[in-house]
Formats: sequence, C-alpha cells, structure tokens
Amino acid sequence: MNLDKYNNIIWDWNGTLLDDRWLCLSIINKICKKANLAPISDNEYLEKFNFPVMQFYQELGFNFNKISFKEIAKIYIREYEQKKNNCLLRKQARIVLQYFQKSKKKQYILSAYSHKELVEIINYYKITTFFKKISGLDNHYADSKLKNGIKMMNLYQLKPEETIIIGDTTHDFEVASSLKIYSILIENGHQSKEKLEHCKTLIIKDLNELLK
Repeated sequence: MNLDKYNNIIWDWNGTLLDDRWLCLSIINKICKKANLAPISDNEYLEKFNFPVMQFYQELGFNFNKISFKEIAKIYIREYEQKKNNCLLRKQARIVLQYFQKSKKKQYILSAYSHKELVEIINYYKITTFFKKISGLDNHYADSKLKNGIKMMNLYQLKPEETIIIGDTTHDFEVASSLKIYSILIENGHQSKEKLEHCKTLIIKDLNELLK
C-alpha cells in the first residue's frame, strides 16, 4: 500500500504503539478472581476483547449487580497506572514515528484511554513531539472514541481522502469508517487476526511493514 497520498496519520495508542496486552490481561484475571470467575487465556482475550469494554466484561460473565462496572473500572485503572511504565513501545514504533515525521506527515493520537493519563505516558516515553494533537477520553470507561475523532477532523480541517487511522481493533476500523477515512489494522495488539479479518481493510503483522 502506498501511503504517500496520506498527509495525516491518526494513531491508536494501546496495543498499536504501546505493547500493553500482557498487563491488561493480568489485571483482568485479577478482577476475575475477585469476582470468582475463571481466568482467561491470552487467546481468549484476543478473541473476546471488544468495545465498549463494558460488553467485554459482560461476555466474560461479570454480574454488575454483584460488582459494578464502575468498581471494575476503578480497580483496573488503579492497577494499570501502578504498572504501566513496565510496558514497552512496540518494536519499530519510534522508527516509524520518525519516518513519518521526516516525510512531513502530521501525526495524531486518538485513544479510548483517559486523556490526562494518556498525555502523561506519552511524555514518559518521550515521543510527545511527534504528535500535533493527543486526544483521549474524559473518563476511565474506555467507551467509543468516535466523538473525539469527529472533533479532531473538524478542528484541524483534516480531509478524509488525505487521512488514515492506524489501530489494532475493530473499533479503530469502525471509527475510521464513520469518519469516511481509510484504516490499517495491526496484528498482536488487543484482538486476534481472525477478528480483524471481519473488517474489510489492510491488516499488517507489525509496524515495520509501514516502512516498506
């Protein structure tokens, strides 16, 4: 695929630029134990994870009358914030960001992660200067990021034909489709290749393929 015609790159964060699935899975299994539910394997996580995240927990068997989604989110974010700096950027992430920067492409982040913490962790990895805009949600519930995507497109007057989303979930594809822009999905993020294949778009194995 030729990326030359795309002047604007909108990145997802978790699972796309940051390799954090292992941490998310460990926290979810900790919450499962608290709720007396069986732990899930990495493959089960890849098959079941979805947006909005509330539905994902329902599919795992959580009864919100026994443990509310608000309480689950509270536990999850507390554990995640304590350990998030143990995660690494995905291989080639920094190289790809530098490549697009040198190619004069404008880069953005559109994430379902809480905005304040999103800005903090991007600063921690010292990659803030690559992005013209960083956009996260105003809560910890990992709901849809479409509303922020619409704001971003309007605020920066991004032309759909010159803009692309790069993510790792079907939600990234759904957001891109709603914004009428193209998307590329990357494997080994938060959903399986088989799940991503339901989306009629390009799927790549790793970020390195973007350089070819």
